[in-house]
Amino acid sequence: MNKKRNFLLAMLATTFCTIACAQSIPIGLHMQAEVNSATSEHYVLETRDDERIASGDLKENVRARLNVGYMMPVSKKLMLGLSARYDYNNEHLSGLPDEEVLIDDNHHSFKGSMNVMYRSQLWNKPLVVFANIGMDASHWGVERFSGMGAALLMLKATRETQFGVGPLVMINTTSRLPFLFVATYRHVYSPQWTLNLNYPFFGMQYTPSQKHTIAGGFAFDADYYWVRPANEELPKTVFFRRSLLRTGINYDFRVSPTLTFMAQTGWEYTMAGGLYTASGRHLIYDLNHPNGPYAHLRVSFRPESKLTKKIQAMMNQR
Repeated sequence: MNKKRNFLLAMLATTFCTIACAQSIPIGLHMQAEVNSATSEHYVLETRDDERIASGDLKENVRARLNVGYMMPVSKKLMLGLSARYDYNNEHLSGLPDEEVLIDDNHHSFKGSMNVMYRSQLWNKPLVVFANIGMDASHWGVERFSGMGAALLMLKATRETQFGVGPLVMINTTSRLPFLFVATYRHVYSPQWTLNLNYPFFGMQYTPSQKHTIAGGFAFDADYYWVRPANEELPKTVFFRRSLLRTGINYDFRVSPTLTFMAQTGWEYTMAGGLYTASGRHLIYDLNHPNGPYAHLRVSFRPESKLTKKIQAMMNQR
């Protein structure tokens, strides 16, 4: 029962993040670098029949990520974009038989994506349709192709309240449920206080000035990479993934309109995780929900240009 509950939580986390990302992709060039660190987490690695393979402590988990993307308009309603991502994971676990699964190592992952966004109206309500096709690779080569499509209908879109619902379709991902409905919500109580249930941080925000925002709440994230085990009973390449729920405090510092620093700390909980087949669709070993403290730092850069300003002005026209 716990595994089913945590799987559903992980799928909800994925859908929230995916559809919220679709409506928040910036126009023009955007770059983002981040680093995460977590320690003192106890883990248990089990088969699907609850047979214990290994157990111990996650002594160190450091992940760095670099995102670069560009989104450009084709018309007032249609935008096309390309993005690239690099992930580095450094795992150190006690009690793990390295010759079996080889998680305790440095890992490199790459992802390239093509994005399409279309803005329209349905029943006199704003409608955002988003589609993505991506290629994932490890340092051994291409591992899989995946895609998703989402539509978000804004049932209410005022300066104070934004409330949207819509379907999400996922193709060749770790989700066992390829089709789901999701909702997003944001309400501004005052210039200082905002309830934000949108990606990347869900919670109550306090904004004492234009440069500073402090929030208490939670965030969803995921670690993943491919490994090649020595165990001949396992596939040649396996996929490691953890879906994370992080609770804590988030602080944003806007240095300028184009540059933002973010710091986040608190407690992270693994909702679902394990070793899968290379495609990510079939579970081999289950990672039994480690949790512990974490820290997260991120810097975002969105350079403005005359072209970007013209694009934004065009997109804001009714």
